[in-house]
Amino acid sequence: MKITIQKIIYPGRSLGLSENKTILTDEGLPGETVEVTPVKEKKNYIEAKTIKIITPSVSRITPACSHYQTCSPYQYIDYKTQLAIKESQLKEIFPNTIISSAPSPEMWGYRNKIKLNIIWKDRKASLAYHIPESRDKFIQIDSCCLVSENVNKFLASFIETVNKENLTLIKEIEVRESYSTKELMLIMRPYGKTENKLHILFSKFNVKNAYIEEAISGKTFRIGPDSFFQINAPMLEAVL
Repeated sequence: MKITIQKIIYPGRSLGLSENKTILTDEGLPGETVEVTPVKEKKNYIEAKTIKIITPSVSRITPACSHYQTCSPYQYIDYKTQLAIKESQLKEIFPNTIISSAPSPEMWGYRNKIKLNIIWKDRKASLAYHIPESRDKFIQIDSCCLVSENVNKFLASFIETVNKENLTLIKEIEVRESYSTKELMLIMRPYGKTENKLHILFSKFNVKNAYIEEAISGKTFRIGPDSFFQINAPMLEAVL
């Protein structure tokens, strides 16, 4: 099925029409003609997957990683166009509010939190994201360009230790990082008696248990395992 993308709606679905039927697919820029395959038919629209870009937009770029649809579905769009699309979405969601967008000081390595699953195949553990809209399907990753080099190094050492020590109880992890101090926090689920086998790793990467501290605009924040905090610290400093 060929469609022309009309717009991108939150949180990153590309909308087109076919015989007056709304099609929502996983990739496509406004103005692009794409080939899609239907996945599921709903009452008011059809869910689809883009399988070919027929007429690419000048705003299309090469994504930085192969798993971008799981963590940053706008990665195939140049940053200027990303900002315009997101501003348009906000104006549509909040029609009576004055909206303006501002670029992030950093495009890569800005996220202070990453949540990953541990999957096992042939007795080997790997890090993985959930495939979008699925709870039991995963895509394996080696690193993520949205977190810092420090976090990626920790993740590589962590999964190496999981394999070496056969820590099969760990199913899910969350890593938080302080942008200002580079402290890390590791949250494991389920919580097992694994600290003794990870203590060298904790020391090497300055991993804390109770909280990490973040300094923003002269203020210090203590961030615990369940704390809500802006995921883009450089952007938070820019808007305060």
